[in-house]
Amino acid sequence: MTKFLKFTILITLPLLLIPGCKKPSPKIDVDLKPLLKMAEYEEGEENTEIFSAMEEELNRSLSSLKIDGDAPKLYFLSYLIEDAYNYTNRYSIGSKTDEYETKRRGVFVSARVGDYTYDNFVHPSERDFYDAEISKFDNITSGLILPFEDDKKAIKHALWLLTDVNYKKAIIEYTKKKSRTKTEVQVEEDKDLGDFSIEEVRSAIYKIYPPSVDKVYWNNYLASGAEELRDYPYLLSANIIFNYDHITRYFIDSEGRKIQFYNHTYSIIVNVEAKADDGMNLNNGFILHGFSKEDFPSVNEFVELIKQRCDMLQKMQNAPIAEPYSGPVLILAPAAGVFFHEVLGHRLESQRIRSVKEAETYKDKVGQKIINEYINIFDDPNIKYFNNKPLIGSYPADEEGILPQRAELVKNGVLIGFLMSRYPVKGFNKSNGHGRGNVNTLQGYGVLVARQGNLVIAPSKAFSKDDIYKIFEKEIKKQKKEYGIIVESTTGGFTITERYDLQHFVQSPVEIYKYYPGGKKELIRGAEFGGTPLISMEKITAFGNDFEVFNGFCGAESGYVPVSAIAPTFLISELEIQKSSRSVRKPPVLPSPYKNKDELK
Repeated sequence: MTKFLKFTILITLPLLLIPGCKKPSPKIDVDLKPLLKMAEYEEGEENTEIFSAMEEELNRSLSSLKIDGDAPKLYFLSYLIEDAYNYTNRYSIGSKTDEYETKRRGVFVSARVGDYTYDNFVHPSERDFYDAEISKFDNITSGLILPFEDDKKAIKHALWLLTDVNYKKAIIEYTKKKSRTKTEVQVEEDKDLGDFSIEEVRSAIYKIYPPSVDKVYWNNYLASGAEELRDYPYLLSANIIFNYDHITRYFIDSEGRKIQFYNHTYSIIVNVEAKADDGMNLNNGFILHGFSKEDFPSVNEFVELIKQRCDMLQKMQNAPIAEPYSGPVLILAPAAGVFFHEVLGHRLESQRIRSVKEAETYKDKVGQKIINEYINIFDDPNIKYFNNKPLIGSYPADEEGILPQRAELVKNGVLIGFLMSRYPVKGFNKSNGHGRGNVNTLQGYGVLVARQGNLVIAPSKAFSKDDIYKIFEKEIKKQKKEYGIIVESTTGGFTITERYDLQHFVQSPVEIYKYYPGGKKELIRGAEFGGTPLISMEKITAFGNDFEVFNGFCGAESGYVPVSAIAPTFLISELEIQKSSRSVRKPPVLPSPYKNKDELK
């Protein structure tokens, strides 16, 4: 499967370096603990109708589901049922364009044959997603939807069909995998790792609440923002999208786990688009996430944010196009979060270091320094808020029914661990609760793998804003550059972790500036920046003490999942900027009907 690990949203970090001079030492001690608020879950009673249906069908399948002959035994089975409710409201320039609500019940069945040391699991990089014999089962499972009502017989009927299909699919996968061992060389150091780790059985039954959204409040909130959009006649399009997502999950497996919890999130996406005279399409906007009304700005603050983005979009229309550049770059928070998510986070997902198709960038670097010695990095899905800002990457249990733990990844610049699912890798044979996926994707062609949750970049010492800029200017002068580059925000990015292409990452900045020693800034447009992971990590030279949150949705083999990152501004001594692709279609011939503010009222 061709793998772009795509991402949505932003964050940012700082760096420092004075090559040729004595390296400056950061003076500010950093302690993030007081800013972290951990998630709290209320104990509840299990939904007996759903759990009894799952348990009865699971036990029946384990004891009786067999195919005659030498077919491998079904040794593990799990059911994950997800009830999903969504309310969406869309506004354009001054008016509502759409409003709807949906609800569905999805299910992911994991059937494993063989045993813990060798089963049917095939690494996603090594799967043939075009194998007709396998894909015919994916087509069946992706089309089966559970009844939304808690009808025990109807639920058992759907689970019966899905279990049968997934069991037969597992046997074919196992047989094909076994046959390849006779024709393909196996990686010697991976042969004895096993395919599925044995974990402590822990259950969690949390109280669940039904969906509840104040539609009148949010309609008025969005309408205020949409009205503000009337004041900008240069806008080609503008959208304000509100989503309320309420998820309830029920999990059971043959090892004895039971998980029940709910989660809901609110999100507002604002995107405004214009076109420069040379035909380049320009976008700006922002995304807000929260768990309650209190997590969002007031109506007046919301309108002001829209005004700021529209004003910036007009400035971008008149800004010069970026020129190719290589040199020092200051990446501000929150754009830094996306950088670390793409460059480092994906490469520390455990499956990235156990496949001949993967680049295995950090497989043999445990115990080695990979980044600035003041840096500590961990991922903890148990964090709910950072400095009163919500983290949508939090969750009470992963899709394998494992309660999440804090995953220590880097200590004092040294690599010490990975994000782990139940798929063992060299030196690490236990999950830390990061086996994640989107149920809709997993029900079809997706493969459950280790993913990021709340990635935290936590320097033990940092520089003040003034000191970061001083070091930045010295680096510009040392390299004899006319200017440096500052990245203030990005729309997201992608990275490639497989061997079929050069290991690299790309980010698309929204607000990017030339910075001249002395403090002058010049806005530019039409830029992308990127590089390769090992070199980029080594060239990070200084971090600031300003931390921001990035929230977004990350896509990979197991589908799109919500993720967060906490990171500060940082300086990288060398990064390459290139021109981005662009349209040459001319702007509209006639002016917008919103041609001046007097006509709008």
